[in-house]
Amino acid sequence: MELKDFLWSLITIYVCARVLGEPAVRIGQSAVLGELLAGVLIGGGGLGWVQQTEILTLLGQIGVILLLFEIGLESDLQSFLKVGRSAALVATIGVVVPFVLGYGLALALRLTQLQAIFIGATL
Repeated sequence: MELKDFLWSLITIYVCARVLGEPAVRIGQSAVLGELLAGVLIGGGGLGWVQQTEILTLLGQIGVILLLFEIGLESDLQSFLKVGRSAALVATIGVVVPFVLGYGLALALRLTQLQAIFIGATL
């Protein structure tokens, strides 16, 4: 990827993320929701303005790490401990139930064990 193409991609990503992030905040949602929508719209599955490249993938991974780090900085350990048990239960149910249902349905449809595991995991 040439430098001008890379810079154009970065500018496009930034502008579209800001343009859709701000309205999300105005309607009471997280800016991340609007930014995610921007990515879907301008990426390969949408308008195709930005193509996925190695460098953009790397920058995206760094961005996710920084986002999670920032969330950690803003989090309070006491709050985690307070809701920890119920949150762990909800998270476990939210993962286990869809997996078991997908796995069971796939086996009922006579799919292979591996296919059933894959379907359960994707849910």
